[in-house]
Amino acid sequence: MTLRIWLKANAKPGNDNKIANLKIELDEKSGGKYLIVYVDPMDPAMRMPHVPTKDVRSYTFTDEYHVGFRQDGIYRSPLAEARVKTNKHLHTPGWESKEDVSVMKVTQTISITAPSLKALRKIYSEIRTGELKADEVWGQVEDSAL
Repeated sequence: MTLRIWLKANAKPGNDNKIANLKIELDEKSGGKYLIVYVDPMDPAMRMPHVPTKDVRSYTFTDEYHVGFRQDGIYRSPLAEARVKTNKHLHTPGWESKEDVSVMKVTQTISITAPSLKALRKIYSEIRTGELKADEVWGQVEDSAL
């Protein structure tokens, strides 16, 4: 799972090109500056680096789950937006362990963009619990156990 903290254009790094002891990365497509943090933002015990709020433009979070997370599509709340997408990966038998005879791994990716960690956590929870439905539906949930 990856959490990116997108910085405002006027964010001032230290002399070592870091903020909160994290190296500032540059997005090749947008030219935007961001910090990468490898934490689970849903974990209440996580230790987040202190990045001044005045420097933060937004947060993005991406993670991959077993299929059946939620229906594929775009989910919107007043402050945040998320995408859930099913992925199919073809592998040779034994790719995870020698006892594994499956050749298809099906997962879902969730991507969230929000102006704050609070908004990010809220939309994630609303999607996970089924409280928030997809605004744009791209397909059916493959696991009928939901």
